[in-house]
Amino acid sequence: MKLALLALFAGLACWGQTAVSTGAALPATCAPPAQFLLTVSSTQGVLYNCASTNQWIEQGGPAADVVAPVGTTIPLYQTSGDQQQLFAIGSQLYMSAPTNGSYVTNFGVYGTDKGPSAMLADGRIVFAFGDSVTTYQPNADGINFSYSTATGCVSGGSGATGSCLGVDTFAYVAAGSTWNNCGGIQAAYNQLNYGVTPSVFPWTNCPALTFIKDSTHTITTAPLAMFSNITSGLSGTLGPYPPESTLGGSAPSGIFAWGNTLYGFYMVEGAGKGSCILGNGCDARTILVTASTATGSINATTGPAWSETAVFSQIAALPKGSGTYVDSTHVTSAGLFSTSWNTAQYWSSIQFCNGACGVADKNFYPFVVVDTSHITLLSPITGTESGTIQWRVIPNWDNVAGHFMHVSPEIMSSSQIKAQGFLAQLPSALQTVVNGGGSLLFVWGAGSCDRCSNAYMGVMDPTTLPALTGFYTLSSFNASGVPQWTVNNEATAAPLFTNWNHQGGAPNAPCFAESSFRYEPLLLRFVAIYGAATCQGLQMRVSKTPWSWGPEQSIFLNQKTAYPEGALIWTSGVNPPNFAQQASVTLYDPSSKSCTPYPTCLVPINTEALTPWNAPGNVYGGYLLPNQTSFDNGDGTVRLFYGFMAFDPYNFTIGYIPMRKPL
Repeated sequence: MKLALLALFAGLACWGQTAVSTGAALPATCAPPAQFLLTVSSTQGVLYNCASTNQWIEQGGPAADVVAPVGTTIPLYQTSGDQQQLFAIGSQLYMSAPTNGSYVTNFGVYGTDKGPSAMLADGRIVFAFGDSVTTYQPNADGINFSYSTATGCVSGGSGATGSCLGVDTFAYVAAGSTWNNCGGIQAAYNQLNYGVTPSVFPWTNCPALTFIKDSTHTITTAPLAMFSNITSGLSGTLGPYPPESTLGGSAPSGIFAWGNTLYGFYMVEGAGKGSCILGNGCDARTILVTASTATGSINATTGPAWSETAVFSQIAALPKGSGTYVDSTHVTSAGLFSTSWNTAQYWSSIQFCNGACGVADKNFYPFVVVDTSHITLLSPITGTESGTIQWRVIPNWDNVAGHFMHVSPEIMSSSQIKAQGFLAQLPSALQTVVNGGGSLLFVWGAGSCDRCSNAYMGVMDPTTLPALTGFYTLSSFNASGVPQWTVNNEATAAPLFTNWNHQGGAPNAPCFAESSFRYEPLLLRFVAIYGAATCQGLQMRVSKTPWSWGPEQSIFLNQKTAYPEGALIWTSGVNPPNFAQQASVTLYDPSSKSCTPYPTCLVPINTEALTPWNAPGNVYGGYLLPNQTSFDNGDGTVRLFYGFMAFDPYNFTIGYIPMRKPL
């Protein structure tokens, strides 16, 4: 019903007119049934459209925020690989044709992760990609060898072997680039769905990315052609978790430019997920990194030289040890328990495992510590634990540190803050900054629980960077709903989202992780995008302030038989087999380079170049492009451009979501 109403609103001639104040009398010409009920952003009102006067009149207040997505995501452009694949659900036709950027041939990049972006002072948009599937050609014969398999991924001065995906690539587009006139995937899909198979994709007006190349390597020089986001100064360790690293599983989650300096937030403890918490795994530490390379000096062969500036967010080492199973409700562990764990505000449950606790262990029990050697469980153990068992105590994640693992930053000007009307609700020190004409850095984050977290926020004066002193976290709301703030103490951050509408892996439960937040001037709203299979796809929320977020609204449904997911993401038994097997490039095992007779003796590692794991896919992430790319359609809607990830195929695709403007 809601989608039908949204579509109906989009075509009304009076779009964009200012609503009469709540409770205004209805002219006779506006009597029902010319009425539409909307429930958006946690407010409800009845909007009447007066065709005779070209007005909106609202009754039944409070004022309804009609800013909302209209329909679903429109995909436009794939930013990796040599081949773009597409499947038309209606006609059941499949096509594969070259990408606009020939990213394998030109840069050695055929798959990427993440994709946060920022606009530089010169107008270019830069993208920081996470774990990338990369290739290289050691000879001039054009044969590609896998860099991310059996070669060793170098990051931060350390190495690893196997499929570690340790190369985090970096790219940019020219100043003034826009995807607004890009037909791309959507235009080809329209033809395909009507029974016409195009020979090429219409890439005209689709800006191609330039992946930065390592100046010491070329496409014919091992080990790789593309620049890798290597970060120096990674020396920290955190309890039982692995040392800081930007290898596989660790990636940039947000970047921003302040003046001529580029900053980023890097989750560097992702490798510790298996030894961390919960069946979902967790993230343990995020750092702030600073590029010593001035933004104007970033070019096709010079990337940002990142270095660690400070630890931005981290969890505490969890209490754990070895104990003895007594019976289904009693466990002993000599002198290792603490009665302080009985504080439910900070500690929620205890986990037991027959061996070392890992991702697959999902048995958690509320408990009471009797003394330092005895625990009584409030519900009996239902697993197979017995004898000597391992245990670890799980905190209440809303009340402990580690709220900013996946981080989304946004700079907002003084004039924008004043115009939005929430200045008086910010910390007094930051009100002074804004009243003096200064900008503020807003930061939203996901907690440690991977794709099972809530969202949190903080704000600071960016002129203090790279120092992080003066970072205020929103810690609570008073009885009047006014935000309360705590400085330099992330553990006090309060969850922002109070409802979950999705029916994903854990229906109506927190599913937040990879995400992006932006202030969108054309909408006069803040917008958040996030999601994964656990959220039933990608979700959006809107707000007039950085903290008063409305309900989830689906913008990309995780449904294999629906558009656009079924057109772009492969699932066995739904999409045709060649969707998975179409090879844009065959990667060979580097250890077979010296075999004879060459090249027939080479060992292929992967022949599904666009589906490297040959696994059923899901959409995840959602990274809004800088708001300067947003486009007013002139019909009461705005295009918000963003990029999303798929797995499989493993690539970053740019598209847009139409949004209804404020009345």
